[in-house]
Amino acid sequence: MSSTATVVVHRGRQALADAAAARLVVAIVDAQSARGEAQLSMTGGSMGSQIISSLCAVPARDAVDWSRVHVWWGDERWLPAGDADRNDTQNDAAGLATLGLLPEHVHRVAGPAASESAKDSADQNEEAKRKQSG
Repeated sequence: MSSTATVVVHRGRQALADAAAARLVVAIVDAQSARGEAQLSMTGGSMGSQIISSLCAVPARDAVDWSRVHVWWGDERWLPAGDADRNDTQNDAAGLATLGLLPEHVHRVAGPAASESAKDSADQNEEAKRKQSG
């Protein structure tokens, strides 16, 4: 089986964020149609937050049943909860908290107050993913 990659170039950061948000809505709706829920691994940084901001603005977001979306972070920093440098804090500020996600479906990586080390936090996160996937 052969596969080819397609590279799509956008005019700038905002156009890229808007396109990614639109594609994300379609992917979530497709996942919910196929499996009843969607599992979303988030990233941080300025582009990750910009995509969340665009997602909050796109009218098609209403096609998603946000109560059936689970959010995980793929690259969280081991910092205290609420720290401005945490990816989950940045994504919340970009609008993630306004989407209608159930709080128990937003799986935050434990910071220093809730774990012994970054490795302990990673282990806790892995165990939570295992439980979620059944």
